[in-house]
Amino acid sequence: MPKWVKGQSGNPAAKWKKGTSGNKSGHSKEYFELAAAAREYTKEALEVIAVIMRAEKAPYSVRLAAALALHDRGHGKAPQQLNIQNVSPLAELNREELDELREAIRRERLTRAGTGSGPGASAPLRNNQLN
Repeated sequence: MPKWVKGQSGNPAAKWKKGTSGNKSGHSKEYFELAAAAREYTKEALEVIAVIMRAEKAPYSVRLAAALALHDRGHGKAPQQLNIQNVSPLAELNREELDELREAIRRERLTRAGTGSGPGASAPLRNNQLN
């Protein structure tokens, strides 16, 4: 009976179950190696950022960016909060409200496309696309 090595081809115990991934993060081996190499410079990088933050002759924008970088690394970035009010599900909108929404989307698409024609323009919305 052969001796199986975990991860070696042909080992029934090492095969992935259907629907699961062997690389959940999706990153390559090189990505993790690069990240590990970069972490070796963390202390030095933080010292450089602190020097920039304290440099009185540096522009305020540079000093502020350095201070924010230090803060974010030490405490994490502040969470982003969305305040969405008066949002109705499409099913609750009446025909007039749906038509207004459809027209607003059409205007936005034309604005983003520039002239409203050519390869960058989107196809117009049909009545049944928002129903």
